[in-house]
Amino acid sequence: MKKTIVFLLTALLVLGTLAGCGETSPHGDPNANKTVPEGYKRLEIEQDSNGKQVLGVGTELDPHFLSCNAGLSGTFQPDSKESGEKWEVKASDWDDIFVPRMKEMNLKRIRTMVLPHYFCPSEAAYTSKAYDWQTTEMKSLYQVLDTAQELEMYVNLTMWGVDTSHSAWLAAGDSGTWCCEPQEGKEEIFAELFATMIKYLREEKGYTCIQEITLYNEPNSFYNRYGAITGHELYTEMCIATDEAFKEAGIRQDVKFNLSDDARDSTWLGKSAATLEGVADILNSHTYDFTEEHTNAQIQYELPTYNLKSYMDAIEDSPLPHMFGEFGTGHVEPPSIATDRHTEMRGLQIARIAANMLYMGSCGFSHWPLFSQYYNRPSSDFVTAYPFEIMNMGLWGYADEDYAPRPVYYAYSLLSRFVQTGAHIYPVETNDANLVAVALRTEEGKWTYLVVNDSADTKNIAFVNNTKFPASLNRYVYELGNVPTDGKQIQSDKTVTADGRVVSDRLGGMTFAVYSDLESGGRT
Repeated sequence: MKKTIVFLLTALLVLGTLAGCGETSPHGDPNANKTVPEGYKRLEIEQDSNGKQVLGVGTELDPHFLSCNAGLSGTFQPDSKESGEKWEVKASDWDDIFVPRMKEMNLKRIRTMVLPHYFCPSEAAYTSKAYDWQTTEMKSLYQVLDTAQELEMYVNLTMWGVDTSHSAWLAAGDSGTWCCEPQEGKEEIFAELFATMIKYLREEKGYTCIQEITLYNEPNSFYNRYGAITGHELYTEMCIATDEAFKEAGIRQDVKFNLSDDARDSTWLGKSAATLEGVADILNSHTYDFTEEHTNAQIQYELPTYNLKSYMDAIEDSPLPHMFGEFGTGHVEPPSIATDRHTEMRGLQIARIAANMLYMGSCGFSHWPLFSQYYNRPSSDFVTAYPFEIMNMGLWGYADEDYAPRPVYYAYSLLSRFVQTGAHIYPVETNDANLVAVALRTEEGKWTYLVVNDSADTKNIAFVNNTKFPASLNRYVYELGNVPTDGKQIQSDKTVTADGRVVSDRLGGMTFAVYSDLESGGRT
């Protein structure tokens, strides 16, 4: 009897010891410290995520470098160090400058535009199926896809619509826009052309990096001329026709449909969630509404017309993930110039907007665009062409700026390096009007904490991780007044050791900080 009692007591002691061991707890050592230092703001990471995972951090990378830019030349701008000297866009700049930067950014997701006339220049070509896969536009597209395939990027190809100047035979004649929907009676032709292109690119060219498609760029901008109800009904019909065309081509299972693609229209987004169930795999929206003049609360839910909560409310009953397929700051001079493109503030605000997007329930974002370039080959008079034809909103400048990385390049690279696709999202309450924070955990258990302080004051912060917590995190900082100019990625300035579940630090004013135990953010 005594032996039995001793055995039972020993077994209970062992079980009790195991129960207190962090290795057996799904949330780490239950006895680990949770007390934050006196005077520090408590940033609580809950045991459970919000149930969502990161779709990706990307950029727009449209295929115009070879077709519209290579070979152009001009004179450096007056305020540059090379003022008066000649610049030239060389075809080799792509491999010598652009590809290395994409590697350093750990860029894993891009969105790329296509149009029907890239390979189908006329109705006769469609009728005879005499498609030209070696046009200048297609070769420029291949350049982008070659790089994406090499760097293992996830590619979204967006069929912008029908270009009215190149495909008048297919375009709705009364759109009054550059790109529009197909004319009535030719919807199935348009859908077939899109499916034909994707099938050729994936199966004949081997571009398996193409894993997602979007029908139209900002379809509400032209469909709403039919009225809000009829316009979206026509869009829904076109999406369904495209779904059928991809099934008929035998490729529907190969790509996800990322739909809605609304331009600042949560109502359109909500309709898309309701009417495209079973067709859409992902929903996305575009926004260029927020600046440093807006508080986090305004961005999240207070602005009367456009706020992030309005998008999340529109799809609260949908199981589909949402992302922002295009975004930037509100400092835009129509149609295509970011007036804050050279400022350090843009970098801070892009990071703050992105953090707010994740905090409010979106699953990813894509900056418009990766670099500044012409979308149409300009006239020989560069000075005349410059303001109207260049897409001057990039993370780095054009050849007339010697492709210099802009401050936003360094901030956005921190996001692309450390916000990993598939990571679980943990919104973090800060109880501070000037702080926005979010935590991310990979499937392998690696952690990244993002926090933006948009006040001039230093903040004492302490992340308290209530689940499997890291032992230490490396810190990377983008700080106004101390932004690099050498083109090199921001490196860790220190390692912060956890006190149990608590990672505490002093965060300077006007700062975006990343704390991570990922190895330098992927490839960098």
